[in-house]
Amino acid sequence: MNTYEKSGGAAIATNRRHQALLKLGVESILAVAEKESDDSTVFSFNGRVGKALRPFQQFPDYLLPRLYSGKDNTLFSPALCPTGTTQKLAMLSADIIQLDWICNSFLSAYSLGKIKKPVVWTLHDAWAFTGGCHILKACERYKSKCGNCPQLGSSSYHDLSHVTWLAKNRAYAKLNPVIVTPSKHMYRLVKESSLLGRSKVAHIPNGIDERQFFPIDRSIARQLLHLPSDAKIVLFGAMSASSDKNKGYDLLLSALQYLKNSSEENIHCVIFGATCGDPLPFPTHYLGILHDSVSINLAYNAANVFVCPSREENFPNTVLESQSTGTPVVAFTIGGIPDMVSHMESGYLAPAYDTKELAKGIASILHDDVYRDDMGKAARRTVEKQYANDIVAEQYLQLYESVLNNKV
Repeated sequence: MNTYEKSGGAAIATNRRHQALLKLGVESILAVAEKESDDSTVFSFNGRVGKALRPFQQFPDYLLPRLYSGKDNTLFSPALCPTGTTQKLAMLSADIIQLDWICNSFLSAYSLGKIKKPVVWTLHDAWAFTGGCHILKACERYKSKCGNCPQLGSSSYHDLSHVTWLAKNRAYAKLNPVIVTPSKHMYRLVKESSLLGRSKVAHIPNGIDERQFFPIDRSIARQLLHLPSDAKIVLFGAMSASSDKNKGYDLLLSALQYLKNSSEENIHCVIFGATCGDPLPFPTHYLGILHDSVSINLAYNAANVFVCPSREENFPNTVLESQSTGTPVVAFTIGGIPDMVSHMESGYLAPAYDTKELAKGIASILHDDVYRDDMGKAARRTVEKQYANDIVAEQYLQLYESVLNNKV
């Protein structure tokens, strides 16, 4: 179960696992709020009437956080209001309910408490163990019972975050989920949390179809995307790449300014996931939102290096995709990225938010084609050995069997 079928990183990771399980012979059905394709293995919880009513279901969760005048601009999901999914959940003929990203009024805390089947829950952000926030921003209130929420700008212990914490706590006592964390970093956060710290937790990474994201000739990729053939291309991409502060567009800008000041020449920037942004110090090509793996694969292959300047990440698909194409990644040492990138072997890791060091990593790869090619080959080998869809799906299948046999 995932709110969206295709939109967002969690949907992409969920869909990849779903397709891989089908290939293993598992009778997998992806249940979503609204279906976006004609895939017969995808089930929508909302018919025409439900689709029309969905904005009204979403409104309370949208409104409640905005009653706090000091709220910041990051996503906060209370999930306190009934969503009409409880009866539909009971009708699902499944051995196991696999939860993924279920916010935006898809499943409420009340609905979670009504699930009667074994539940495995893969966490794509921090929401499951907080009072409503998805990104922690260094807050540690998830270790207690939330309240005094800095993202709400609240000075009250009994605020919306604490009320949400209480609702989740009641639901989880009935749900008793087995938690899956794609990254080791998320595993540590879960074990520290007051809501899920006593839960059974497994670490299984997200997977990727290495046959969809693969190395191709760089000159062909650039020709198809109408990019300069002789430039050194720095690629950056994410959902809401230039507008979501967490994705670090401003940190990328700072790093590129260091490169500019060091007299780097013939660098071009390529951005996907946005159509505009604050001007970068090099010629910039915005590819907009890329909806298919063919176009995204071309973008990675056209680049000399992919930069992930995010402030917080669990297990970003973009890093995995770039590595699968053999394009080295430069990123900060945050979240699950160190699980994926071996410093100086398959990519370059800078200390958190050190943009000068990030620029150093970019420059080191742009300057040495042999170094870059060796890194790219190492990255591709890592994907094939650890993150290929069939390998990851097999780990999930083993977990499901253990849950059904009461061994987890």
